[in-house]
Amino acid sequence: MLLVLLSVDVTPNLANTSLDSSWGQGIEAALRMGLVPGRDLLFTYGPFAAMTTGVWGQGYGLGLTLSLAVALSLAVMLRETFPQRFLPASVLIFVASLNNETLFYAYLAVIPLALVRRVRDGERASRPARLALGSALLLVPAMALSKLSFAPVGCVLLVASCAYLFVAPARRQALGAAMAAPIAVAGWWMLCGQELADLPRFLTNLEIIKGYTAAMEWDLNAVVAGVDLQFVEACALYGCAGVLVYRLAAQAPRTRDRLFLLAALGAVGLVAVKAGVVRHDAGHTIVSWLVLMLWALLSPQWPEAGAGPRWLGRGVIGLGVAAVLISVIVFDGAGLRGPLYTAKTYAQREGIDWSSQKRSLAFWSTFLAREAGPFLTSLPLPLPGLEARWHNLVDLARFARHSPSDQQRLAYAALGRQCGLPGITGSADIYPIDINCLLAVGASWAPRPVFQSYSAYTPALIQANLAHVAGSSAPDNLFIAIKPIDRHLPALEDGASWTCIAQRYRSVDDLAPASRWLHLRRLEGDPPGPTCAEPPLVRSIAARLAQPVTLSCDQSAQIVGMDFMPTGAGRLASLAYKTRRLEIDVETCDGMAHSFRFVPAMAVVPFPLSPLVTDTAALSDLLAGRDLSSRRVRSFVIRYSDSESPVRGWAQDYTVRLYGPMSAAPSGRTAP
Repeated sequence: MLLVLLSVDVTPNLANTSLDSSWGQGIEAALRMGLVPGRDLLFTYGPFAAMTTGVWGQGYGLGLTLSLAVALSLAVMLRETFPQRFLPASVLIFVASLNNETLFYAYLAVIPLALVRRVRDGERASRPARLALGSALLLVPAMALSKLSFAPVGCVLLVASCAYLFVAPARRQALGAAMAAPIAVAGWWMLCGQELADLPRFLTNLEIIKGYTAAMEWDLNAVVAGVDLQFVEACALYGCAGVLVYRLAAQAPRTRDRLFLLAALGAVGLVAVKAGVVRHDAGHTIVSWLVLMLWALLSPQWPEAGAGPRWLGRGVIGLGVAAVLISVIVFDGAGLRGPLYTAKTYAQREGIDWSSQKRSLAFWSTFLAREAGPFLTSLPLPLPGLEARWHNLVDLARFARHSPSDQQRLAYAALGRQCGLPGITGSADIYPIDINCLLAVGASWAPRPVFQSYSAYTPALIQANLAHVAGSSAPDNLFIAIKPIDRHLPALEDGASWTCIAQRYRSVDDLAPASRWLHLRRLEGDPPGPTCAEPPLVRSIAARLAQPVTLSCDQSAQIVGMDFMPTGAGRLASLAYKTRRLEIDVETCDGMAHSFRFVPAMAVVPFPLSPLVTDTAALSDLLAGRDLSSRRVRSFVIRYSDSESPVRGWAQDYTVRLYGPMSAAPSGRTAP
């Protein structure tokens, strides 16, 4: 039981320059400011975000307590339901669970099995087993308020469990479960200081879920001899999940047990496997493999069905271990990435030129002497869970010397020096990420609803961000950098707001060559209400994938919008897997060729395609109306790229909408 409890991340995550830290600290800051998830914030995480993120702040203590409660409930279920497999299952969770989210998926995977055993045992079920299952009615709703993606699978488990209990027959328990879960959700929500009227808006915030697969899917390009090993792994994951769900259900003694397990385990298996293959790297696939290895370990535990084939469980466990090791050590690059990042961070902190000193023996000798602890923690261990446990141990020793609050203050002080933002008067927002830099200088953050630009990946989310910068609550200052993730076409990440920014903001200073951000300030005399005019639609043209679309080099700027139609195969593949990625090849009028990742849903709302913006200096010139004739787009081609999924999810024909030029700020108003 102690092994399962130790699988919880018990040490807080402090601010740093990483993308994950940016949104994690951003959520904590937004909740501290009183912003409401689902209304003011359109993001995957809710008021209990600290359960999953482990970010230090006002919600950390409650989040850690609930995470430990999930681990304790899981441990009791395993001990009471599968006593002979309790120890190996606990060891598996300890060595393979990468973080709290992985542990939560393991928890969901065990609940249906424990419920069937509880119904079968009836009054003979132990009191700890009943309490563990009862606690799930409180803890699964808390998980849904931590990360919204747990809500759909939690609803499926609740409906299936209530129906199963009703026909068991255990109608009183079915009615109790049907009432307890919604009450728990409402109670947890109000415990966080939220208004009950805002809860439905958070739970129905499906935009942030439905656009995730197409916009955020990724793979490691693990192609050997023409075979994409990650596609092979995805097929193995789905195949193993199907076989294990069928095996676990077929072993159950009654028809109602089998039907319930097929529905409940099928839902958990689908969500867990998809969580591993959409962003397909070692950190995500460990979620899928842990669930499957746990099921394989527990599958022989139904006496009525016999022991079953031993090769099945052993084969799945062996396959899972091999897949994770290959992904972590070989294709994910974790073998060298951690130590190199740690050394580079040390060099930056000490003012050492990393590019010239990274091969210097003297540098590495000094680094190892001063930073032995961080270097050791950056070394990869064979399984991700072991590495996470080692990090927890090192962090506990560090926090024993200095409190998390002190460490957080030091982290923000270091970030403030590293980010180099100027003194800010009034409210501010920052694009596309880097919220920690604003927090480090104590700025009055006025976040847009989707406060990470790469997550504004549906037309509704993009429009919400555009409405924010166009409305009366638009921040006084904007800091913008061009740093898209996953090779996105830069203008897809909140580029739809650039037309409005050009009308309402002006650069405080000309962008210096070494500047990281373009600093814009809202114009004096700007009306308090919405002022941004929409660009006029000029014409629409029909286009086809893999065929060029020609634009004019004589036109100073071109705003476009595009409409794509998913195929039937694409819709089905997106439900359980993903489709082949699209790429956009852009030729500029100076003859240069550029290629970027293209996300169709992010191109629906009009955005500036020409001139092509690839860096912050170019954006500065664009918003100031300077000449960018060499960056004007002559033509572009949208095509399928070489990615993991073989499914072509988009129709060949699509529409390109051409709009009038972008309006600049009126000359009569100036930045203070």
